[in-house]
Amino acid sequence: MGADKASLTFKGVPIWRRQIAVLETAGADGIIISGRDDGPWRGGLWKTVPDERPGLGPVSGLLAGLEHSRTILTACLAVDMPGMSAEYLRGLIAEAARSNVSVVPKTNNRWEPLAAAYHRNILDLVSGRLKAGQYSLQRLLDAAFRQGLVTAKHVTPDESPLFCNTNTPAEWNAFTARGST
Repeated sequence: MGADKASLTFKGVPIWRRQIAVLETAGADGIIISGRDDGPWRGGLWKTVPDERPGLGPVSGLLAGLEHSRTILTACLAVDMPGMSAEYLRGLIAEAARSNVSVVPKTNNRWEPLAAAYHRNILDLVSGRLKAGQYSLQRLLDAAFRQGLVTAKHVTPDESPLFCNTNTPAEWNAFTARGST
């Protein structure tokens, strides 16, 4: 990206703050930020936890968040998915509460693991895969699905803009040009 993604602003608000507002509006309580202690969120009311094993990607961040969560359900929302809505996330959380398993969106046979509701019963699988050197969230969720620990929430074409991922300047520019909320 060439800059800290979390500090990018959209409509005058840093996207890290926007994502916290989305989580809070969706009903999340006790926000945990999986990231650096010296990030732009330092000094806030949120708990910051570093990755269990830095540099290993989102599986390490997911494990850190799950291990520090004090609830059975943990909502996950990546900072680089600024199109996500609180309403959609609230639906994932409600479905996970009803089903007692993690609920992860899926588009075109691909999991969207960074905007999901995780049930605590997936923790051992996540930890075990990380210890085994298996860092793919896609494969982890395939295994969790086979074990009955996750259900797929199929993303409709109308919902697909919620999953806009902004990892490059071109993706960020396309997102901001659309004026998404």
